[in-house]
Amino acid sequence: NSQFSYMWSMAVSGFALGGMIGTLLFPELSDRVGRKRSILATTAFCYASCYFIAFPSSWADLILGRILVGVGSGGACAVVPTYISEIAPRDLRGSLGTVHQLMITIGIFTALALTTKKFALLGSDGLWQYALVVPFASTTFLLFTLPLCVDSPL
Repeated sequence: NSQFSYMWSMAVSGFALGGMIGTLLFPELSDRVGRKRSILATTAFCYASCYFIAFPSSWADLILGRILVGVGSGGACAVVPTYISEIAPRDLRGSLGTVHQLMITIGIFTALALTTKKFALLGSDGLWQYALVVPFASTTFLLFTLPLCVDSPL
């Protein structure tokens, strides 16, 4: 059905739109309030997106959830490498900067592994929402541990 295809494509592309917004807004925010606070601000977008994606009452909720996760991801991708490079020892900056992209790749792999029907984990119509426990738990871990990390010197 063409209506379903259109709405599904809107939901999928919402992530890219949100990512663009996040990468444009968060560097300025991090210059104003600091790297750690900016990274912590991305958690609000992740929590909200988990709710709207897991429990959408309409296509608009699902699209909003995808946009919100994009804003959070884009913001994190814009600020985290800067934060890492500013706090890392000079001899480890390149290696640690690469770890950020590696963790994104591992996260994508984990999400696909959890939700593919082939592995029979969370890839069914009745269980897919439980896959959102992973980003929810990761965000909660970030929320509690990042305040314990050092502040960026800039």
